[in-house]
Order: sequence, then C-alpha cells, then structure tokens
Amino acid sequence: MRLIHSASQGKASQAKSNKKSKKARKKAKFSHPIFQNFSWGLNQHILIPSFLLLVLGLIGVFSASSYRSLQETGYESATTYIVRQVVFAFIGTVVGLVTYRFKPDYFRKPKFRSGLLLVMTVLLLVVRFLMPAINGAKGWIILGPISIQPVEFLKPVMILLWADYLDRHRLAILNKGFFKTVKANLVLPLALFFWLGLVLTFPDTGGVLLLGLILGGMTLASGISSKYTLRTLGLGALAYVLVIGLLNLFDFSGSGDVNYRIQRFISFTDPFKVAKTSGLQLVNSFYALAMGGLLGQGPGNSIQKTGYLPEAHTDFIMAIIGEEYGFIGLFVILALYFYLTFYIFYRAKKIQNNFYQLVMIGVGFYFLSQAIVNLGGITGLIPITGVTFPFISYGGSSIMTTGIMVGLALAIDYRNRRMVLAQQLS
Repeated sequence: MRLIHSASQGKASQAKSNKKSKKARKKAKFSHPIFQNFSWGLNQHILIPSFLLLVLGLIGVFSASSYRSLQETGYESATTYIVRQVVFAFIGTVVGLVTYRFKPDYFRKPKFRSGLLLVMTVLLLVVRFLMPAINGAKGWIILGPISIQPVEFLKPVMILLWADYLDRHRLAILNKGFFKTVKANLVLPLALFFWLGLVLTFPDTGGVLLLGLILGGMTLASGISSKYTLRTLGLGALAYVLVIGLLNLFDFSGSGDVNYRIQRFISFTDPFKVAKTSGLQLVNSFYALAMGGLLGQGPGNSIQKTGYLPEAHTDFIMAIIGEEYGFIGLFVILALYFYLTFYIFYRAKKIQNNFYQLVMIGVGFYFLSQAIVNLGGITGLIPITGVTFPFISYGGSSIMTTGIMVGLALAIDYRNRRMVLAQQLS
C-alpha cells in the first residue's frame, strides 16, 4: 500500500512539475527581448501610425462631409457620413485583426487560390454586366443602402496570388527569364490580364493604374534580370496610353458620354480654361490648398466643401484638410503615412521567406502608389483618376481594404520574427 501511495504521489508531483515547467517555458518565450516592444505580437511601428491615421481620417471625414450631410438631410444632421465612416472603421479594424490571425501560408492553399479566382471573377462580371453606371462609370455592386467596390478588394487578392506565383516559379524566372516562365505558366497571368481588362471597361483607369504599379513593383522586386526593367516600364506606359485612346473612342460603360473620361486627362494641362466643366474639381482643389497656406483656416472653416469642390470627403479630402489645417496639418498626416509605408519596405528587406517578402513589398507598393496617385491628382501633377487616400478618405470598401493590408503586414512581420527567434534558439 505504501508503494502504491508513493507511486501516486510521485506521479502527482511529476505532473505538477511538468505543468510548472510548461508555464515557465511559455513565460520565457514571451519574455524574450524580441517581444518586449510589441503587444500580442503586433508591431507598434505599423500599428500606432495606422491607428493615428485612422483617427485623423475620421476627423477629416466629419469636417469634409458635414455640409453635404446637412444638405441631404434638410439641415437636420451633419453626422450622416461620419457615423457610417465610424462603422466602416470598426469593420475595417475587425477585418484587419482577422487577417492578422491567419497564417500567411494559408492563402497559398490551392483551394483558397481557386476560390479567390472564382469569387473575384464573378464580382467583376456582375459589376460589368448587371450594375448601372454612376457618373459615367461602373464599379459598384449596389445592395440597397450598401455599395461594394470589388476593385478595392482586387488589390490584396492580386498581391497574394502574384506573390505566390512569383515564389513558386522563382527558380525558373532566374534561370530561364521572366517572359519565358510566364509563357510556360499562363493560367494566373491570363486571369490577372482578364481582370484588368474588365476593370478597364467599367471604365476605371485609376484602378488599373494602381494595380499595374503594385504588380509591376512586385515583379521588379522578385529578382528578374535588370534588362527587363526598362522594357516592362516602357510597355506598361505604352499600353496605358493606348487604352486611354481606346476609351475615348468607345463607350464601354453605356452612359452615352464617350468624352467624359478623356476630359480628365486633358483638363489637367490647363484646368482654368475649362473651370466650369471638366476642370472644376482641380481648380477648386487649387483654391483649397492656396487658401490653407501654412496654418490653415481652422477646423471646420473650409469654404470649398460647401458645394464648390465635388467629392470633398472622398477623392479630394486631402485638399479640404489642407484648407482647414494648412501645410502643417498635411505634413503631419503625410509624415505618419510615409513613415508607415517605408517602414513596411524596411521590414520587407529583413524577411528571408520569399513569399512573405513579396507580399510585404506588395503592401508597401499599395500604400505608396495610392498616395502618389491621389496627391498627384489633387495638385494637378497627373490627371484625376478618382483614387482615394488610405485611412483618410470616406468609403467602406477602401477602409476595409486598408485594414486587410495592415493585417497582412502585421501577420507577416510577426511570423517572420518568430521564424528568426526559432533560428536563434535552435
């Protein structure tokens, strides 16, 4: 009996010791210096700028949309759009956290890739053939009070699929060349080409431009020979010019106005000559930025948002922020934004896993290209394309896509740090 009792005591003691040891190992693992500057694995250099930009965006949307909200509600409420944007921001945050919880390798599963291809193709076809044109273009799936813009979600989908493709065929690209590899593995490139073609027929040249910049940046960063760089950029620029000419000759949207889109590309050369028509947005954007000066007119004191500048809370919200908060206000937003963008590129450089690195580079190019195209449009450096500014502009699809991008960056950074830590401890 004593032997049995001693044995049972020994087992209980060993189980207790194992439990304590397990807790000690878990505690030691997360007390490692690599985790001391992070909360639950979330990189603060990505998380904090994203949160601050989101808050600043909500402030900007409230001010830029207040007059329009008053008009639409018979001067009863100035909060219609900001309430929606708060809901969008909450959903976008949840979507970002859910994306963060997924292992990036999950997105590489054949069934998942096939599902993405099917869903995005169906959504784009629905937009193209079943949805009505709005302001001369298609682009939205309208479900009662809710509208979804599939082109926004196309950006993270293309990044994931193209990163997987470039990684799976990496050796072939290095040994045989990029174009020979693509020629031998045409399924995904043809699918991407088909998607871009559909988006062009909406027409959404701004969306195609952004997608092309993202995919081009990822491709050039994948290790292809430098001799293809100028050739690829040249072909891309030529294709873009030819497409614009094609859109001027044919009305794909069914709106009946074949010159509406090309006027955007003509008006930026001298918008004051057509200030009452196609140059209206750009001229009033100039006025807003000029009136803002260094310190701005003060919160809520924008004149251009009172009906002079169309889409003040979406495409041109940065002009309104410039008018109200001046150069200083814009500088704060852009400093946070470009810190986040270039930090993502910096972290991408440190990543050893080729797939992770390509996705991170794609996310970086998403933020970089969106900002360049949006700011170029409101300052007249490039034609207006209707591109929103991430975190800041009003829109559910835009804010959810931004949440997905931030979630991907956080997920990849966290998994990469764990891989590095495992290598150090092994």
